[in-house]
Amino acid sequence: QIRPNYSELLGLIFVYSRNMKESFKLLQTYINTELEGINVLITKNHDMVKIQFIADPIIDYPSLYENLCLSMLAAFIRSKRYTIKHITTKLQTSNKSINEKSVFNCPINFHGTETSIVISHNTFMKKNTIANPKLVAFLTSIAQEKLQQQTTRNNMIDKVETLLLNYENNYNSVNIEEISSQLGMSVNSLRNQLSKNNTNFRQTFNQYKLKKAKLMLKEGQSVKVISYLLGYAEPSSFIRWFISQTNLTPTTFKKDLQG
Repeated sequence: QIRPNYSELLGLIFVYSRNMKESFKLLQTYINTELEGINVLITKNHDMVKIQFIADPIIDYPSLYENLCLSMLAAFIRSKRYTIKHITTKLQTSNKSINEKSVFNCPINFHGTETSIVISHNTFMKKNTIANPKLVAFLTSIAQEKLQQQTTRNNMIDKVETLLLNYENNYNSVNIEEISSQLGMSVNSLRNQLSKNNTNFRQTFNQYKLKKAKLMLKEGQSVKVISYLLGYAEPSSFIRWFISQTNLTPTTFKKDLQG
């Protein structure tokens, strides 16, 4: 789920932002665009600032990704020789208490109801002597552009997938003319909307069917039943299509799940 440039961009933000407040503002944007299913919540309480990581429960191992974000952020804060007040994590570790120091030289609670880092407001607003506003502005423009693209893409794909729900077990009758009509736009308009985000109707439809196929394989349904439900006349046609999408046969995919 993590894209290769995530930590590099995050590092640049922390090194060259005017203060940590600006860093965290960009951090929220990059977390949302570069790390799927993770959200950052920043709250202020008196003279303290809490940065909380919240993973969507639908992703696998949400606590792992929350703690990954926590570790990366704590490492950046300590690399600037800033003080962390305390860390809280949902992970349970025996014989540990909040009075013990962590590797980040601060108290850590190993059995909390959230995953968060707390720093002082002074640290949050501390000026950075090597700030580079031009570089940060450039990084901001990249983040905003990517966020806008992702939002547009998700909105259109979500709309198409919502309509595809109406074709449950009857996918062989799906066509772009009907879908575009139900969306209230021409076929060319729908194609243009999808092409702006490097996809097309066939790819969108295939991705939707692939999610359904993987889910049914995970649930233990047979290839023959899945083929019928996805609108294929013969299981062999479904198998060829599945291989074209994943480079795996359905049987191999099921074995990998079991492994």
